[in-house]
This record gives sequence, structure tokens and C-alpha cells, in this order.
Amino acid sequence: MVSRRLDFDLVVLGGGAVGALTAMQAAERGLRCLVLRLSDRLEPEAETLRNQAWLQSGAMFTRLTGESAPSLLSLKLRAQGQRLVSELNLPHPTDRGLARFPEGQDDEIEEFIEAARELGLGASVRRLDSLDARERTGVFHRDGTVCVEVPDAPFDEAGMLVTARARASAAGAHFAEIAEPVRIEPGEDIQSWRLIIDGEKYTAPRLVLAAGIGNLDLLDALGVDHQLIVKSTPLLVIPKSEGMKAPILIDRSQKLAVACHQRQFRPPHGCLVAGVYVGTEIPSSRLRERVIPESDWSQIYQVLPARLQDFEGNGHRFTCGHEVMRTGHGRVRKEDLIVERVEPYRNVVLTLPGRATLAYRAAELALDLFDFGQHSEEMRPKPAFDLGLAWAGSVHMHHDQKYDHLDDRAKE
Repeated sequence: MVSRRLDFDLVVLGGGAVGALTAMQAAERGLRCLVLRLSDRLEPEAETLRNQAWLQSGAMFTRLTGESAPSLLSLKLRAQGQRLVSELNLPHPTDRGLARFPEGQDDEIEEFIEAARELGLGASVRRLDSLDARERTGVFHRDGTVCVEVPDAPFDEAGMLVTARARASAAGAHFAEIAEPVRIEPGEDIQSWRLIIDGEKYTAPRLVLAAGIGNLDLLDALGVDHQLIVKSTPLLVIPKSEGMKAPILIDRSQKLAVACHQRQFRPPHGCLVAGVYVGTEIPSSRLRERVIPESDWSQIYQVLPARLQDFEGNGHRFTCGHEVMRTGHGRVRKEDLIVERVEPYRNVVLTLPGRATLAYRAAELALDLFDFGQHSEEMRPKPAFDLGLAWAGSVHMHHDQKYDHLDDRAKE
């Protein structure tokens, strides 16, 4: 089969946070950019749209094993969170979340508060008295614990994507929905490759892999020893947000995270998304199943308040978060940023931001790895073929009913 050349400076696989922001930055630099996005109408798979969507101040990551406080990750999140809001002109969350510790850990609590202040968070991090903590946590209150207020709250991640996509399109980027995931195969020499898009083969001068867990299939197809694995974390979507006033609660003793999405993000009632970190490794053959083993989801059940444990009667839904991390030598934490060339293939860059807060920086780093040579600021993309409908659908968060058919518990 003869391959056709895509008439773009850059092709991006994936239209989530990294894909959209890469297209935006590329187009605003005057580059011709094409984004290929699997349609949500056909098979929703976007990881970004399925997470708890909260803007990290860095406070939650001030203490990491083997790092001084504030940790390098907390510094990245603090700087890039502010930058993301500023660059996209997003409303900055003003609500305050909570970090929770067991009583009797005064030294750890004070170290946490001090590290957060060293991060530049100042008076926005403070220990709450027991009455205030009880009122803020509501149904999630636990005796024998201490709550610390932090400047973290859910932000409008769907709005971020809409803004990035609109700016990219206005600058000349082309978004295209496709009927099935893009495939890739080695070319005729050790550094070349071909894309297979809806059954047709194409070449392109540069490629950014921004497909989340879909990146692993692409790397495997190229025969790359990437040493990346996927781990899942069970999440429970609770339809109504009544019962907790705090926008975010992170309980370090239970490894429990609860995000409260208020009316502005999901009218009319909002919802809660609760998760307990388990980290079950998923075989590559099961990446698309999104089925949560009973051993995982039962751990959420065990730490939830009694009044929230009636899953069948309250419309609760299970889903799962997928986290990509590296194993073996050079292992990175699941929250870390991976942006690197895919050796030995020329002009292919892998992007895995770890956290949506780092997506703007990931896109910037990916573009900096390419040599674009001379290009005109007036150049605009001219699609060389018909890719079907332009991507113009609504952006849905993972707690929308749209995703019900993917959110199942294992039948064990």
C-alpha cells in the first residue's frame, strides 16, 4: 500500500490536555498542526476527562521520599498550576481544600505546614480547629484526625480543553475526529514510521504521542522497549455533593481522595468523586476494559461513611483512573512528567504529563525537542485529505452519564 504524506509540520495523536495544548502552542508559533482524536461519540477513552480535575498548588506533594521539602514535584506543580491558569485566562479556584492526618502526628503536620509555606503558600495553609474541620468534612468527618486547609479545589478542566482547542483552531490548527484509534508501524528503515488512519497509510515529518495509555500500544507497535506500565485506581462517582463542604479532601492515613464538583462544573447538583489509591497493574491486553476487580473497589466501600455505602440505592458508579509509570532503571513516580524522544525513530516525541496541571509544560517541552527550521508565521494548515468531521463535540467529564457504559465492577 502506497503511503501518502500529511501536509503538516506536526501531527499530534490525542486530543486531551497535552494534545490540545500542543496544538495551541504549535499553531500560535505559526506551525501547521493536525490533531487526530478518537471521537467521544464512538468510544470515550480520554483519561484527562475522567480524573478528579483539581488544580494542584503543590501542597499535597511537599514531602516525597528522598527529597527535601518542598519537593521538586511540588515546585513544578505550584509554578505550572499558576502558569496554566494565567496562560489560558482561566478563573482561579478560590475555595480551600483539606489535607487530613491522624491525631498524634504533630511533628509531621507541622513539617507539612512549614514545607507548604516554604513553597510560597503562606497563610493559605493552616491547621483547623475540630469544629471547623467537622463542618467542612461533613459526612466524611472522622474522629481522631486533624485537618489542614490547603489552596486546592476542582477547576474547570473541560473549560481548559475548550479554551485550548478554540485558541488552537483560531491560530490554524486542524482537529479531526477519526473512527478508530490510529495505528503506527515501522517504515522501510530503522528511523522511519507510518501512520495507519482509518485503514489508510500516511507519513508525516514530526509526530507527538499524546494519547495517554494509548501511547503504550503505539510504542509496542514500533518495538520500543519503553518500560512503561499502567496501574489503575478505583474511583466512585457519587451523584450529589451534599454532605461535604470542602471542595477537596485528601486523607493521608486512608489514602482516600474526595473531590467535590460544585454547580458551576456539573449543574444542577454537583457530585463527589472518591478514590482510594490501590495501584493494581493492568496487563496490556486489558487496558480498554475499564473493569475494576472486586478486591480494588471494595477498599473504597470500607472507608466510606456508612450513609454513602448504599451503592445500589443511590446511583453510585464505579470507574477507574489509569496511571502510566516507568519500571526498572530510571523509574519515575506516577505524578512525574515524561517528555522524551522515542529512540531510534526520528522526530517522534512521547508525552506523559502525569498530572493535567503539567500539561502546558509537557506540550512546550515536546515542541522544543523538534527542529522546525524556518517557517512563516503566516503558514496555516491545509488538510491534504478528508478526515471526516472536525472535532467540535462537547467536552464531558468522567462523572457525566455519558460514561455509564464503561463504569462497571468485575463480575467475580
